[in-house]
Parts: sequence; structure tokens; C-alpha cells
Amino acid sequence: MVTIGFVGLGAMGLPMARNLVARAHRVRGFDMRPAAGQALAAAEAAQGAKVLVLMVVNAGGDDRAGPAATRPDHGD
Repeated sequence: MVTIGFVGLGAMGLPMARNLVARAHRVRGFDMRPAAGQALAAAEAAQGAKVLVLMVVNAGGDDRAGPAATRPDHGD
């Protein structure tokens, strides 16, 4: 089973992440808004993930998405 990191659990990202969980995928999530609930830090969401999905409005001006959003690990 592939672990999927999901950065952005808003109007589009949360339903997408829920669909992946419903289909038995492991999903680790992060959102910049505290109201998104039990989200991990962006680096934690990306750590160990084979796939990283960014579903954000604009990550360019906000460093909270962190290096996980800009430096994928291709060490497989």
C-alpha cells in the first residue's frame, strides 16, 4: 500500500483525501488552517510518502508548506 502525503485539506483537498482513505490508501495530511483538524506538519505529511499531492491556492508566498513542497524524495 502506498502512503500519500496531502498538503492542502480545503474544499478540494479534503474530499480527495477522504476518497483515498475510503479506498484503503494511507494518507498523511497537512493544512495551513487550524480549522482543518488533526493535520500533521507539512514535513510530517510528506515524510515517507511515495506520492505528495499539493492542493493549495498559492504556496509561492507562504513558507508553511515547507521544503517538503519543493523537494521530492526520489530515493526509491
